[in-house]
Amino acid sequence: MCSAWPASEDGSPADLTARARIRDAAITLFAQEGFAAPLRRIAASAGVSPALVIHHFGSKAGLQAECDRHVGQVMLQLKSSTTTESPEASEANLVYLLANADEYGYLLGYFLRSLSLGGPAGRHFLEAMTQATAQLIERGVAAGTMRQSRDPAAQARYLTYSGLGMLLAWQAVQPQGAPGGVGQLMDDLGMASLELYTEGLLTSSDLLEAFIANHQPKETPDEPDS
Repeated sequence: MCSAWPASEDGSPADLTARARIRDAAITLFAQEGFAAPLRRIAASAGVSPALVIHHFGSKAGLQAECDRHVGQVMLQLKSSTTTESPEASEANLVYLLANADEYGYLLGYFLRSLSLGGPAGRHFLEAMTQATAQLIERGVAAGTMRQSRDPAAQARYLTYSGLGMLLAWQAVQPQGAPGGVGQLMDDLGMASLELYTEGLLTSSDLLEAFIANHQPKETPDEPDS
């Protein structure tokens, strides 16, 4: 599992420059409070002056863009790590993995804020999560631990969207500034989610069969010979 923040871009084991401290402080505050977190508080958290923040990033928008880029880099590393590990059922949903890894608490918080805001960064993160989930399910099917879906792409998107929807609802009712970890939420709902994934909810396939029957592609009638 990769660390919460990757090594610095020059290859050093830890990125401790003032620029990196500002970036990491901004990611943490944005995750906790949203993107309205004031620049002066970000500067104070990083132990620098607001003027130095402007010097490094030009503006708050420039700082947010750098946070987006960095979070995207960490998510790419995480996606890579999850697609090389054994396809356990608990890893089928990358959202679940993020929510249960304490070191990714603020990464997940930042992602959820970006998703709520909309825009290119949120869409990019969402697609990355969906693709990672699809890859994990594909490996689970190949290993025999998961069932093959009639529509694997739709299944991956459903799992990602439903997981994120739950987390967005959770985030909406948290006090401002609450920590980013959601381990308690997953503990509370873990049994219910695993029951659904393992045993299912409906005792009959009637609804599924009716849905399939009503969503079959319609055949185009052959044109009469002239």
